[in-house]
Amino acid sequence: MRSVLPSPLLRGAFVLDAVVSAAAGVLQLAPGARMVAWLGLPAPLLTETGVFLLAYAGALLLLARSRTLWAPLVQAVVLGNAGWALGCVLALLLGWLAPTALGTAWLLLQAVAVLAFAAAEGLGLARSAPAPAAVGLARS
Repeated sequence: MRSVLPSPLLRGAFVLDAVVSAAAGVLQLAPGARMVAWLGLPAPLLTETGVFLLAYAGALLLLARSRTLWAPLVQAVVLGNAGWALGCVLALLLGWLAPTALGTAWLLLQAVAVLAFAAAEGLGLARSAPAPAAVGLARS
């Protein structure tokens, strides 16, 4: 298991991702039926992804505060963001959803934002220093 000391870029990217994710989650949950009408997206999709985004934001804040991070966990966050972006784009291209123009813009904005977060978090991971081996676990 490879642990790292998170770089300032990685911490900042996690915090910004958390803030934007929480805001998106609140937006998707707050107005209820009004958001469904504005975006043309199914209510269950907005509710479930809204709840997920709030939980995800909390997890990101915990990661941002961690003294050390397990590198594969950070990589999973990066891949998750890339997957979210891909899902947004595929939902539009393959006709899985029939959003309004505002809904299409919402999905494309999410795709662009999470790709930017994935890039910043990946770069932040690359700039993170390896964590020192724990006492008693170092190789002789």
